[in-house]
Amino acid sequence: MKELILRSLQGQTTPEQEVELERWRSASPDHERDYQAMVEVWQGTAPAERPPARRPHPTLADLESRSRRSQSRQVNGGASTSLRRSWAWAAMIVLALGIGLMAGQQSAPLPPTPTPQVSEVVTGPGELATTTLPDGSVVRLGPGTSLRTSVGLEERWVEVSGQVLLSVSPDSTRPFHVRTAGGEATVLGTRFEVNARHDQMDLLVLEGAVAVRGGGAEVQVRAGERSRSRTDEPPRVELVQDPEGLLGWMGAFVAFESTPLPRVARELEHRMDISIQIMDPELQDRTVTGWFTEADMDHMVELVCRAAAVTCAMSADTLRIFQ
Repeated sequence: MKELILRSLQGQTTPEQEVELERWRSASPDHERDYQAMVEVWQGTAPAERPPARRPHPTLADLESRSRRSQSRQVNGGASTSLRRSWAWAAMIVLALGIGLMAGQQSAPLPPTPTPQVSEVVTGPGELATTTLPDGSVVRLGPGTSLRTSVGLEERWVEVSGQVLLSVSPDSTRPFHVRTAGGEATVLGTRFEVNARHDQMDLLVLEGAVAVRGGGAEVQVRAGERSRSRTDEPPRVELVQDPEGLLGWMGAFVAFESTPLPRVARELEHRMDISIQIMDPELQDRTVTGWFTEADMDHMVELVCRAAAVTCAMSADTLRIFQ
């Protein structure tokens, strides 16, 4: 039924299919909750040009009327069971749409255009900003930072002066280049921080690997490593014991790009001062894509659990994650 609901939200159903969907919704309050959960996620992640859902949310009177008509068919179970089922359906639509759930609006990646799309973002002292590039990559800018970007058919590049965190969407056909006064870097898809001041570039890799060039030399910087380069000196690479501990400047922000769930858990533990236990071994390979900002602990955990399509249970200061 979830495929039919998706087609309805996209405006791609026939009149007969709409009748079938209406009958299914009216058959059980649980069905209606499942439908409303999918509508909520659809509207929360929809680009501006996406057509709205076909019908408005029903009123309380509508739901009560449907409940009375279907009492004989209601499924036993408390409110917590219905809530878990609604969350499960919400996770299904997120995965079906091929996106990570975001705290705020996010447009789907735009197809490459023959003419590169160029833009510029500048932050003032004490100001933070987040921008999404046409390819779906996300950049968090620190105070006093300027970012110039260009996304085209064959390559993607950004020019940085200041401090940024980049969560780069994978694209093997279009390398992603970072240019600074103190060196350059090239990636295909990863998460890393760049701090470019004057003629020096510090680069910290959180996931994947980055090729860093400076002073006529090139080195590979891998997850958990930091490089320091200058215009006239080759990059020097060092191991960092706690990479996430160096990202406090970002404030209430976290970004993931096909990040394995165990790494997501470690980062959330550090940022939220909670313990996270992944209870099922099958979840070790589950990944999360999305960015979250200005969210309190409960809200961020809720969104991450939905984006990863897992069941989460919070007790005291411990979060347990189940299949």
